[in-house]
Amino acid sequence: MTSSVGPHIAGEPLWLNWRFTAAPGIEERSLRRNWQGTLNTWRLCDLVGDDGVPFSREDWENFAVSMKPPNSLGNQASAEWVHRRGEEADALMASVPTPLLDAVASEHAAYEPGDIVAVSIDEKWSYGRWLKGEGDQGDLAELWLDLSRKPHMTGRLLPADWALHTHCPAAVWSESREPWHKEENEGDYRGEDEDEADRPDMAIEERTMVTEERVQGPGILVYPRTEGWHFRGCFKPDQRPGRLSDLTIRNITKHLTLAIIGDRRPNCEANWSLRLSRSELSAMP
Repeated sequence: MTSSVGPHIAGEPLWLNWRFTAAPGIEERSLRRNWQGTLNTWRLCDLVGDDGVPFSREDWENFAVSMKPPNSLGNQASAEWVHRRGEEADALMASVPTPLLDAVASEHAAYEPGDIVAVSIDEKWSYGRWLKGEGDQGDLAELWLDLSRKPHMTGRLLPADWALHTHCPAAVWSESREPWHKEENEGDYRGEDEDEADRPDMAIEERTMVTEERVQGPGILVYPRTEGWHFRGCFKPDQRPGRLSDLTIRNITKHLTLAIIGDRRPNCEANWSLRLSRSELSAMP
């Protein structure tokens, strides 16, 4: 779970959010048909305008009028239907904690060299790596994402007016690991009867950690983000924020095992003491 709050929470789900219960008075049928369907309201960011101001009841009623499709007779949304959506909107906005709405509307940190930025151009998200500049004025090296979402430079720049479009830091999944060496892994696919001495030793300086990036998407739309997560009951204020990429099989197994056995020793140790003498135990390798 994550407790960090900032503009990165904009992509969190609205109707199934662990921080709060959104408008518990809205009937399930209206929620699915009217809010998730007609009004296309799913995330926290759907409650705040581009100007950073949360939508008012008047805004929601205007949305209801413009987004409600005509019925089979060609009639538009009735005044009663719009009024009910306005009442539900009041309940919805009141149920969302103000600090969360403020966090969604807050500005992201200034871009730094190397950051990956998401830019919405012609209703399509593009990505670029921040090269230089100050504030929102700078150059973005265009990136393309392969099927694994790994970014690659194209050798071009994004349009110079990119800052005039909607933009935000991209949500990036980063993972550090040792590089794969062919010489160390040849035994996986060549005959195991080959002499180990035939393999050249790897230089120590080559055993450096490498970081791989995978772009999840625009930071204001992605959930869950990789940063800020930890196992329930294991958070310590002085430790660095956890990441989903830290959840390796080893760490998950360790956590689940400790939750069951705690600090108990294996049962076999007590059985050894019953069946073996002290001298026999000390002589065991």
